[in-house]
Amino acid sequence: IIRALYTNTIAGETLEGGSTITQQLVKNLFLSSKRIMSRKVEEAILASEMEHYYSKEEILTMYLNTVYYGHNYYGIYEAAHGYFGTSPSRLTLGQSAMLAALPNAPSYLDPYTNYEGAKARQKLVLEQMVDQGMITQAEADYAYEQDLELVEE
Repeated sequence: IIRALYTNTIAGETLEGGSTITQQLVKNLFLSSKRIMSRKVEEAILASEMEHYYSKEEILTMYLNTVYYGHNYYGIYEAAHGYFGTSPSRLTLGQSAMLAALPNAPSYLDPYTNYEGAKARQKLVLEQMVDQGMITQAEADYAYEQDLELVEE
């Protein structure tokens, strides 16, 4: 957040967001999407309050159940069914990585209209999972090589 504040101040415009998952949830649930500094302060205060009352797991669950994934899909359940015709618990690693990438830029990363861009972002998510020790490189490679098997529009 501090880096984003510094970068935005130097540039004289909003270039970076720097929001945590909790701050994004607060913005999605309670605040406007206007990118102004006073909103960022309010967002940080409300996020701090939310973290006082909810566990990280509860906050992540709320975020996943409310975030926009494109194609008018809000929440992981709608996105899993809409894109892949399955429930979140039955998603493959590759499909999960794709859905994890979408909230960042759901229109640009739309796998129906920008499959290559969506696959590139999926690869980035998989690489981050390897870096964090969540999966092996072999698992990431296998997941990336698999076709996404999108539901036809």
